[in-house]
Amino acid sequence: MSSGDEYWTRCPAGEVASLTSRLRSQTRMRAVGRCIVGAAAVVACGATLFLTVGDSGEGQRIGGVWCSDVMEMAEDYVAGSLDAAVMKQIRIHIDHCPGCRQQIDAIRGTSARHPPARTHDALTENRLSGEGRLCFDGRGVVAR
Repeated sequence: MSSGDEYWTRCPAGEVASLTSRLRSQTRMRAVGRCIVGAAAVVACGATLFLTVGDSGEGQRIGGVWCSDVMEMAEDYVAGSLDAAVMKQIRIHIDHCPGCRQQIDAIRGTSARHPPARTHDALTENRLSGEGRLCFDGRGVVAR
């Protein structure tokens, strides 16, 4: 024996195997715990998303207006009898919502696609250049 070996003693039979088994069991339990925590986090995120977004039956909210609101005001929109702010919100909505655009087109009696809205940049450029003037033609703002 070399110096320092007098402090060491032989392990009893099966001691190393028992220690190895306990360490493996603890490692498995930690892995299972991590999986449970991860699954709980996914469920919590999904529930939060469902509760905050969920399908309220109103469709999409685009331009500050729900699809259900657009459908309620569709005839007044086509007739042009809504105030300017509401007309603008509905215009933005139907520019981005194909379902509502089809309903508005059906009320108008046309099957043509609703033309895309002119961009703010194009309107601003037209206004600043002094070319023509901006008018509302019942379908949206146009340059004349």
